[in-house]
Amino acid sequence: ATGPELAYTIGFYNLCKQLDLEYLPVRWWQGMWTALFTVLCAITDSCALMKYVTRFTEEIFSSIVSILEVAAALTAIVNIFLSDLSTGAQLLSVILTSATYITAVKFRDLRGSDWMNATFRKHISNYG
Repeated sequence: ATGPELAYTIGFYNLCKQLDLEYLPVRWWQGMWTALFTVLCAITDSCALMKYVTRFTEEIFSSIVSILEVAAALTAIVNIFLSDLSTGAQLLSVILTSATYITAVKFRDLRGSDWMNATFRKHISNYG
């Protein structure tokens, strides 16, 4: 899944910037650390335990990414209201944000409706 990998890479890069570390060397050491644990898992056959935690771990990471995206969107909206933009620009931002949210919810709800055929509904609802 490239989405979670991208989210992790961006977060890791920002962490390196905050700690005043060079990104590529730190990323290389992170890879070495991960390789060490991968070899240890292979030697001890710890991979057999993954069937108990894989789905749960994926859902937690998905939730974290969702929370971070919502927080970033809310921060952007608050920054718009704290800036010296006109009231019209602020209102337009709220309208666009609300319309985007409503569209996503409506697309998600299409899956259970009887509009068009099932394949089309599935494709449209995946955008929600």
